[in-house]
Amino acid sequence: MKFEELKVEQLKRGLSKLELPTAGNKAELQKRLIDEFKRRDIDIGTYEFEYKDETEICTRLTTSNMDLNTMFAGMLEKFADVQETSKANNEKLLTKFKVEVQETSKAKFAKFKTEVQKTSKINNEKLLAEFKAEVQETSKANFAKFKTEIQEMFKIINNRVDGIDRKVADLETNIDKKVADLKTNIYKKEWYELFQKPLVE
Repeated sequence: MKFEELKVEQLKRGLSKLELPTAGNKAELQKRLIDEFKRRDIDIGTYEFEYKDETEICTRLTTSNMDLNTMFAGMLEKFADVQETSKANNEKLLTKFKVEVQETSKAKFAKFKTEVQKTSKINNEKLLAEFKAEVQETSKANFAKFKTEIQEMFKIINNRVDGIDRKVADLETNIDKKVADLKTNIYKKEWYELFQKPLVE
């Protein structure tokens, strides 16, 4: 597109690209653009300006919009597929996690149960051994105490029996003495009476 074919809007776009003011009428815009080209030592008469036709631009914009819409729809569809896949994967992972947690919990509970049973058995055996030892010690102490008490009782009984034996012996001695005394007295009386009688009547 040649310089003389440029419209006002195209002139403004050209000036804007060159970072020049875009205010003014068509003649002012043309003069400003010519001066800039001269300053840059460019022949503006032979220069080809690349401006697409507005219709073509609109068509391309519409096509681009349609492409964007199609692309966006595809992206949405793909995003929906990704969401669905993610949901399925999440549900699968959640199910797997639940199963793993259940298996782990089951294994841990079984291990804990075994340890508790083992510990309980050890504690029970320990308590039983301690109880047996205490019973043996108590029985031993009670037997020793009972033996001592029996010995003391037998000692007391023996002392009492010895005392009774001594009393019986003393009583027998007294009885024997009294019997002897009685016999002596009877004998003396008989002799006395005998001597008291006259020899001849």
